[in-house]
Amino acid sequence: MNISQIFRRLNPFRLFARRPREFGLLSGVVGVIALFSVLQILSTVSLSNILHETRQSVLENSQLHQQQVVMEKARTSLLMTSDLLNRAGVYFMQDKETGSVGSWNSLVDEADASLKVSRQNFAAWQQLHPAGSESLANSYQLFFGGLKEQLEGMQKKASIDAFFEVPIQAFQSDFNEQYARYQAEGEKQTVQASHTLLHSLSQAQTLFIIALGILLGVAIAVWLGVARWVIRPLRSLIEHLHILAAGDLSRLPAERKLVNREVKQLHGSVLEMQQGIQQLVLEVRESSAILLSNIGQLAEGNTELSNHSSRQEQELEKVTLHITELESRVQENSQYAIQANQRADEAREMVAGGDQMMHTVNMSMQDIVTRSSEMRGIVAMIDNVAFQTNILALNAAIEAAHAGNQGRGFAVVAREVGLLAKQSSQSTRNIQSLINNSLQGIEQGSEAVSELEAQLKKVIALVTRLSGLLNEISSASVDQGASVHHVTTRITTLNQAERTVPVQLNNELLEEILDQVRPLLGKGKVADYIPALEEVSGNKLGIAICTVDGEFFSAGDAAERFSIQSISKVLSLTLAMGRYDEDEIWQRVGKEPSGQPFNSLLQLELEQGKPRNPFINAGALVVCDMLQTRLSAPKQRMLEVVRALSGADDLVYNTRVARSEFEHSARNAAIAWLMKSFGNFENDVIPVLQTYFHYCALEMSCLELAKTFLFLARQGRALHIDEPVISAQHARQINALMITSGMYDGAGEFAYRVGLPGKSGVGGGIIANVPNEMSIAVWCPELDASGNSLAGTAALEILSQRIGRSIF
Repeated sequence: MNISQIFRRLNPFRLFARRPREFGLLSGVVGVIALFSVLQILSTVSLSNILHETRQSVLENSQLHQQQVVMEKARTSLLMTSDLLNRAGVYFMQDKETGSVGSWNSLVDEADASLKVSRQNFAAWQQLHPAGSESLANSYQLFFGGLKEQLEGMQKKASIDAFFEVPIQAFQSDFNEQYARYQAEGEKQTVQASHTLLHSLSQAQTLFIIALGILLGVAIAVWLGVARWVIRPLRSLIEHLHILAAGDLSRLPAERKLVNREVKQLHGSVLEMQQGIQQLVLEVRESSAILLSNIGQLAEGNTELSNHSSRQEQELEKVTLHITELESRVQENSQYAIQANQRADEAREMVAGGDQMMHTVNMSMQDIVTRSSEMRGIVAMIDNVAFQTNILALNAAIEAAHAGNQGRGFAVVAREVGLLAKQSSQSTRNIQSLINNSLQGIEQGSEAVSELEAQLKKVIALVTRLSGLLNEISSASVDQGASVHHVTTRITTLNQAERTVPVQLNNELLEEILDQVRPLLGKGKVADYIPALEEVSGNKLGIAICTVDGEFFSAGDAAERFSIQSISKVLSLTLAMGRYDEDEIWQRVGKEPSGQPFNSLLQLELEQGKPRNPFINAGALVVCDMLQTRLSAPKQRMLEVVRALSGADDLVYNTRVARSEFEHSARNAAIAWLMKSFGNFENDVIPVLQTYFHYCALEMSCLELAKTFLFLARQGRALHIDEPVISAQHARQINALMITSGMYDGAGEFAYRVGLPGKSGVGGGIIANVPNEMSIAVWCPELDASGNSLAGTAALEILSQRIGRSIF
C-alpha cells in the first residue's frame, strides 16, 4: 500500500457514507444550535418589547420635559413683563411729581419685548400639544391679556389707569396656581414612567436569568455528552496515535463501545491508516536498505574526495610557501641587481670623469709642447744676440787697441761685454739642453697620456656594455619579481578560495539583511526642518544593488521614489568636472572634511568664503553657481543626465519639496550672500538657490540610484553608454571625496563601519560604491544624530561584512 492509497482510504467523504443508524455528532450539534437559536430568538423578542416600551417612556418623558421648559420660559418672560410694567408705572408717577419726561419709556419697550418673547414661547408650548392643560392655557391668556392692556395704556394713552382697572394680581396668582398644578402633574407622570421602566427592566432581568439557567443546563448536558461520547474516545485515539508516533505500529486501538457515528468512523480510519503505515514502513525499510548501500558507496567516494582535497590543500599550501620564499629571494635579487646597476652607473660616471681629465692633461701637454717650441725659438734668438754681442765686443777691443792709451777704458768695457756675451751664450746652451730634455719628457708623457686615454675609452666602452647588461638584468629581475608576486597573489587567492565559501548575491540575502535592521525602525528621526520631508513615513526601508555586469538585486521598498537631497551634490560635481578644468574648480572649493555642520557659516567666515568641500551646502552652492555660468538650462541638463544614466525617462523634480526648501532657505541664502561678499559667487543668488533646491528635490528609487551611480564603480563609464561620463581619474577623485566628506559629520564612522565610498542625503538615502564591482543604494527616512540614515547605514555595514567587500 502506498501513500496515495492511504489518503484515498482516509478520504473525508467516506465519513458520511451510509452506515447503520447511530448517534451522529452533527445531529447533536445541530440540535444544540437549534435550541440555542430558539432561546436567543425568545430573548431577543422579549428584549425588543422591553426596549420599545422603554423608548416610548423616554420619549414621553422627553416631550413632557420639553413642554415644561418651554412653558417655564413663557412664564419667566411673563413675570418679567409684569415686573417691568410695575417699575414703569412707578417711574411714570415720579415723572408726574418731578416734572421729568420719558424716564419710563425704556422700561415700557423692554416690557413689550419681553411680552412678545413670552407669547412666542407660549405658542411653541401649544404646538407640543400638551394634554390636560386647558386651565393653564386659559389662566395664561387672562394674565397675558391683562399685562397687554396695561402695556397698551402706557404706550398709547400715557396713563396708568389700566393698572387700577385690570385685576392683574388676581390673574397672576391664578396663573401661578395653575402652573404649580401643571408641574405637579408632570412630576407625577415622570415618576409613573420611571416605575414602569423599572418594572420592565426587572421583568427583562428575570427573563434573562431564566434563559441563562436554561442555557447553562443545556451547556452542562452538552459538555457531559461530548465528554462521554466524543472527548473520551478522541483521547483514546490520540493516545494510540502517540504510540504510533513513537514507532510502535503493532499495537491496535483499544476496543470501546462507540455511540458516536463520526468517532466510530474515525476509529476505523485510524485502524486502516495504521495498517497502511505498516505496509509503507515495510516498503520504506526495503528502500532504505538499498539507499543505505548507495549511501555507503557515496560516503566512500566522498571520503576519498575529501582526502584528495586535503592532500591538494596541503600541496597547495606547500607550493604557496615555496612561491612566497621564491618571491622573497627574487625581490632580494632584484634589489641586488638594482644596486649593481647603480654602482655600474657610478663607475661609468667616474671613468667618464677620468677620461675627461686625461683628455684635459693631454691637451695641457700639447700646449706645453707648443710653448716649449716657442721658448726654443726665444733661446735661439738670445744665443744669436749673445753671438752678435761677442762680435761687437771683439770689434770694440780691436778699435781700443788701435786707439792706444785713449781707448784703454773702452777696451775694459769691451772685454767685460765679451765675457758677458760668452756667459749668455753658455746659459743659452744650458737652457736649450734643458728645454730639449723637457720636450723629450713631455713628448713621452704625452704619448703615455694618449695611450692611457685610449685605454680609458676601452674601459668606458666595457663599463657601458656592463651597465647595459646590468640594467637589462635589473629590469628582468623586477619583471620576474612582479610576475612571481602576481603568481603568489593568485595562489594565495586560490588558497583562500579553498577555505572560503563565497556569498552569492541574491534578493533573499538583501531581504535577510533588511529583516536584521528592521528593529532599528522608530529609533531615528525624520528630517523635520523641511516640512515636505517631515510628511514622509519613517518606516520605509529599501535596498538595491547594480553590478558592473548589469545584474540587479533589490528588496523592500526599493522601487519607491524619494527625494535624494544631498546625494545630488555628487551629480552636480560630476557635471562641473565635465565643463571646468580641475584648477578652476578647486580654486573655489576645497577638498578637505569640514568638521562642522553641513550648513555652517562660521567656518565660511574664517576661511574667506571658500567652502571646505563640494559636499557641504556652501560647496554645493558654489558648484551650482559654476553650472549656472556655463549651462543655459542647468535644471534641464541635470534631468537629461540622470535619465540617461538610470534609463528612466519619467524622472522629475518634486516641485512641492523644492518650494518647501526654498521657503525655509534663510540659512542657505545667508551662506550664498556671504560667499558673494567674498567674491566667490558670480551669479544672482536667487536663481542659483532655485537650481540647488531643484537638484535636491529630484526623486529617484533605490534601483534607479544604484544604476545611475554605477559609473563611479566602473571607472567613469555607465551601462549602455558608449562615451565615458567622466574620466577614470575624475571617478577616482569623486570616490575619494565621498570617503572623506560624503557622510556629513559621520564620514569617519561610516568608513570605519562600512569601508566604502558613500554619500547620504537627509531624505534618508545613501549611495555606496564597491570599485570595479557594484553600486549599492539604501533608503530609510529615519536619520541618526549626524543626519545619515540609521537603518541604511546598518544595512550597508552588514552587507559589506557578508560579501567581504571594503576598500581598506
